[in-house]
This record gives sequence, structure tokens and C-alpha cells, in this order.
Amino acid sequence: LTEEAFGYQVQLGAEYFNLTPWNFIYGKDEAGNLDLSRPEKNAVKMKKTIAEHLKWGGKLGIRPQFLVCYSTVDIFRKLYNPKKDPEKDRKLWPQFVLGIKKLMNECGVSDAEYAIETYDEPPSDGFAEMLSFHKAAKAVAPTVRLEITLGHHKMKMEEYVQLGEVTDEWIVW
Repeated sequence: LTEEAFGYQVQLGAEYFNLTPWNFIYGKDEAGNLDLSRPEKNAVKMKKTIAEHLKWGGKLGIRPQFLVCYSTVDIFRKLYNPKKDPEKDRKLWPQFVLGIKKLMNECGVSDAEYAIETYDEPPSDGFAEMLSFHKAAKAVAPTVRLEITLGHHKMKMEEYVQLGEVTDEWIVW
């Protein structure tokens, strides 16, 4: 993204500037936990990108908002848990969310200024998993905003209510 393209997006009314979850990569410690003091190359590079967006926004009199997307849970698994081991999910997903929060906050971006899209059109039978991942994220970082994009998703009203207790933004097809 160039400064000129950023300006065009602002003129067109862009609500968010997207950040890929692929860049939130941290080294691991001896116990297999994410070492949030060791951001890897892509995470360090992303800090520069965020700083540029903030600078460009300041020149235009706006404060950029960010969206970590798409389908952050899927990307998290590809990065840290490709075999979808439930125990590894429980251990590392909250750490990954804290890694996103840490990097964003270090860049001067408050939790109110970004959201994490956890799922992008998940399968219809994914309610229990969605609820579990959202609850785990909110348990460690209650102020982080979570967004979910539902396609032709069919859930019971009670499920929407339960998920709504730990979801801040919705895109509903």
C-alpha cells in the first residue's frame, strides 16, 4: 500500500485497513509456548506498515482502524497447530491473541482501534468451536474486539445469543 492508495481508500470511505494474521509470528520457548518477546521478521516488518498507516492517517486528519483478517483461527492453526490438536488450540490460541494485542498496542493502536476476524464463513456445524475460541480469546484479552463473518450460516437463536456475549462485530450474509 502506498500513501497515495491509502489516501484513495480514505476518500472512498474505507472503514478498516486489513492486516494479515500470517504476519503475527512469534518464536517459541522450550515449553512450546509462544515467546511474545521474540517477534519474527514478518511481525517486525508489520510494525513499520502500521506506523506508516498511522502517519498517513494523521496527515489526512483521521485515525486508521485495523482489521486482522481473514479467518484468523484458520491461519493460527496453519502457523502453530496444523494437525488441529485440541490441546494445542487451548494452549496456543490465547497466546496468539495476546501476541496480536501486544504488537498492536506497541504500535500505539488501542484495542478499540482494531478487530480480529476470527472466522470467515465457517461451516454450519462450527458453533461449539467458534464459541470456544471466542471465550478463550476474551478470557485473556477482554478488551480485544472479535469479529465474525457468517455466510449462509444457520444457527439457533440461542446460539447467536451465546456467541454474541463474546463477539463484538458481525458480518452476516
